[in-house]
Amino acid sequence: MSDFFSAADLTELRAVADSAMAGTLVIKRQVRSSNGMGGFSTTYPAVGTVICHIWPTRQPDEVVSGARVVSRAEWNLGVPFGTDIRETTDWGEYNGTVTLQIVSVQKPVTWQAQTKCQAITVNRELKDDGV
Repeated sequence: MSDFFSAADLTELRAVADSAMAGTLVIKRQVRSSNGMGGFSTTYPAVGTVICHIWPTRQPDEVVSGARVVSRAEWNLGVPFGTDIRETTDWGEYNGTVTLQIVSVQKPVTWQAQTKCQAITVNRELKDDGV
């Protein structure tokens, strides 16, 4: 229980926040396994699907990556409180159309109604890791 809200208030607040989430996010987690030749292979299997909402933090821009100019956009994500989502190893697929790299996850506190994350999208030319 929080110092701000009763357990019943938190449950109601989280239910209201969840009801406002209109999208879905398939969470994909980085897994490395031996390739049998001294190296490893990286895959991103789906580990769960949650409701979510997404909003841009600012206008997309262009950055130089690997001697190429690529587009990059930054996003905020809201997922249900307690969702197992991890920064740096997780990717998300929003509504089956936008692939996001999770770059930070807000540290949970007892009075939160949702878990807030920050993510980036980079144009497909840069993504050669199977995501």
